[in-house]
Amino acid sequence: MFFGLVQYVWGGRKYLSEDGMHPTDPIDPETRNKVLKRIGLGVLALAVVLGLMAAFGQLNIDNIITLITIVAIALPIYYFVLMLRSPKVTKEERSKVWAYIPLFMQLLFSGELKNLVL
Repeated sequence: MFFGLVQYVWGGRKYLSEDGMHPTDPIDPETRNKVLKRIGLGVLALAVVLGLMAAFGQLNIDNIITLITIVAIALPIYYFVLMLRSPKVTKEERSKVWAYIPLFMQLLFSGELKNLVL
């Protein structure tokens, strides 16, 4: 993915039509501020959790891995719910999101199986 991004920045833009250079549904300033506020609150919440873990002497690698695992499970669930409930998503797109969920879960389980075997 990194090399694809480098190739795009160094000259890949010339291969895209003008339509591909601009978003079809750009974020408006009000929504952007809302998103930035949520990101800020998330970073603040993470800092508070890490601070509490440190204050109680629980800031160790095992607990950090557990915290990362919780976030890694919660974020995809949040985004699937967000996509399924969004008024901008059409009925056809929603059915495709539903179809993607089992594929996503299979990816999780097969990756987990690979980690167990190795």
